[in-house]
Amino acid sequence: MKRVDFLFVFVLFFGVFACSKAIFHEEQLTHEEQLTETGLFGEHQLKRIESFASVTGSVAGGFFLGIGSVNGAIGSVYNLQFWWEPKPGELVVTNFPYSKFRFIIDDTKTIPTAEFLFDERWLKSERFKFDETYKYNLNNFMNQVVVVKIKISQTTLEKEVYLPRIQ
Repeated sequence: MKRVDFLFVFVLFFGVFACSKAIFHEEQLTHEEQLTETGLFGEHQLKRIESFASVTGSVAGGFFLGIGSVNGAIGSVYNLQFWWEPKPGELVVTNFPYSKFRFIIDDTKTIPTAEFLFDERWLKSERFKFDETYKYNLNNFMNQVVVVKIKISQTTLEKEVYLPRIQ
């Protein structure tokens, strides 16, 4: 009788395990697959470009019983802010420091375009499932951008983009 009970429990356990995996386990999509419909990928027309400087700084230190030290630094960073279209009729405002840009001079471009190149490991990851409200703000994903590729004509570059002087 014990052998029948063991066999019954064994079959029941694996039956429940197999059914729960088939019913409750939904296939996890990669980040790239989840964001395909948002308009985040590919070339985007730029509607407006502005440059501005911002101040950045950091302070670090430690104290113990009133004795310690503090180190700090302050500097300025040049940023570009631009309006782009993920889909026709939609505008998103995004900004990056100049160090994230790669400008490609293309005199056939009457309207400049931007393409975001993301960290490949992050794109292929299945770590998170993004809900629709999180996907609505595309700037939520900009911290994973490695470089922004801008295709722009020489005349537009000189007119629209302030390039800091190299000394």
